Amino acid sequence: MALRQRDPYLDNAKGILIILVVVGHLLEGVSLGSADALYKWIYLFHMPAFVFISGYLSRSFRGTPRQSMNLVTTLLIPYVIMQVLMTLEQVAQGHPFDLNLFAPTFASWYVFALAVWRLSVPVLRVIPQSIAVCIVVSIVSVTDRGLGLEFSGARLLAFLPFFAAGLMLTPQRMAAFRDMTNRLWVKVFAAAVMIMMLGAVYLEHDHIVRAWLYMYGKYDVLGLSGIQNIAVRLAVLAAASVMITAFLVLVPRRSGPFTALGRTTIYIYVLQTVIIFPLLTPIAHWPHWTPLFALLWVVAGVVLTFALGSRPVRLATQWLVDPANAFGAVRMRLDGRVRDLESS
Repeated sequence: MALRQRDPYLDNAKGILIILVVVGHLLEGVSLGSADALYKWIYLFHMPAFVFISGYLSRSFRGTPRQSMNLVTTLLIPYVIMQVLMTLEQVAQGHPFDLNLFAPTFASWYVFALAVWRLSVPVLRVIPQSIAVCIVVSIVSVTDRGLGLEFSGARLLAFLPFFAAGLMLTPQRMAAFRDMTNRLWVKVFAAAVMIMMLGAVYLEHDHIVRAWLYMYGKYDVLGLSGIQNIAVRLAVLAAASVMITAFLVLVPRRSGPFTALGRTTIYIYVLQTVIIFPLLTPIAHWPHWTPLFALLWVVAGVVLTFALGSRPVRLATQWLVDPANAFGAVRMRLDGRVRDLESS
């Protein structure tokens, strides 16, 4: 019997989103109003969309020994390696050695958070109206001074509604959504929504605080009241939901240049984090930014994404991103441990 062909739709979505991740990180320190607007537009939806898709792809997680071991080898071990490498990069820049595995550095929070979200799948499945419950949790998490960054606590709860929404989406409903939105007028409308959101962010970017889009949990430092914190969180959740929907309408259905990227997102995410982190300070202090340079910087981000997703780079860095598979003896030992747990 022929093997079922892999659907490129979600791979295309992940491929486009990982490009936005890299471009967004490169734009973080660019001191231009247009770059700031593009940065905030990207951050308004790209990580919520990534979390939503991660939830959808976590539907089969049951916490079996093999699945739990995969969490360790594909997420937690790369997370520790990322933390160590970024700490060493800080040391190379003259900072004291300060390794803290409980406070994710830069973009490593998502890798740790994804492991926690997947562990929560069995619980989310049995909670009645889990999406509504997660929305309430996300909103409540900004009250009473919110949460700190330890264990990515603030973002774990803030992004939880998107993970739960993806988790509860069935393949049948996903297929129905794709069929319903595979019409030209729907795509034109979705494109118009994304463009209008970009225009709105450009006009108001000076009044949009980045911490709101990062989903940090301590908005009190910005001088907001409890009601204002809740209003901001609701606004961000609503805007992100609209943009995720529009984005998914526009994602190509057929295989293309984004498909291969979507199959290698963990490699690209880990590698770009380690590469871009030491560049943040030089980028922020470079005084010669112009719209042309910013545009070229965006193009550089796209090129970097495709380079990091290439087969030669993956082979050369497997020891970093997927060490368990890179070292055969380790993989065999882990597989033996899983078999022992499954048979016990």
